[in-house]
Amino acid sequence: FTDLQSDATLLAWLSEDKIQWISQTFLVRREWIDGEDERIFEQQDYDKDPGEFLSIISRHTDALLWENVLATSEAWFLRWGKGKDWIQKNNAGVFVVVRVPLARLSSELTVYKYISDFEPYGWDEGRTAVQLRAWARLLLVTKSVPCFGREVSHELGEHIWSNVVFLHEIFDDHSKVAR
Repeated sequence: FTDLQSDATLLAWLSEDKIQWISQTFLVRREWIDGEDERIFEQQDYDKDPGEFLSIISRHTDALLWENVLATSEAWFLRWGKGKDWIQKNNAGVFVVVRVPLARLSSELTVYKYISDFEPYGWDEGRTAVQLRAWARLLLVTKSVPCFGREVSHELGEHIWSNVVFLHEIFDDHSKVAR
């Protein structure tokens, strides 16, 4: 805790190896850590490639760092738009986010890493329903990852798409409607 008492002591504690570990463990872009870019998370590209999707998810869910974590991985399908905004906005879509537990700090606080491609699956496209069902089936049947749904506002959807919001903030806000 002495390393976290001030900005100066934290900077002195951080080494290149620690920064690289943080980037790889939490899938946070090194450019963001260095202040060179606004996009926070590493973006995955698994649209139209179920094999790559399953490979990326397996890489993170099969080899959890701590075995004493009492939480499980979860998949969240985030509907971009609430209520009438769901139909009226042009960018109505669904984001797929997988939360993988890393450590349990207390009975009320678990640290997760997040995996997403940050591309909304356009609801008006014919293949979206089939694709989302395929992702859910791959996650639940193959990896035992339960799937949930949640609505996010149009403004928050814009931030997710731009990759400029920490995903944990979406899930830590208990006022959101979960389906």
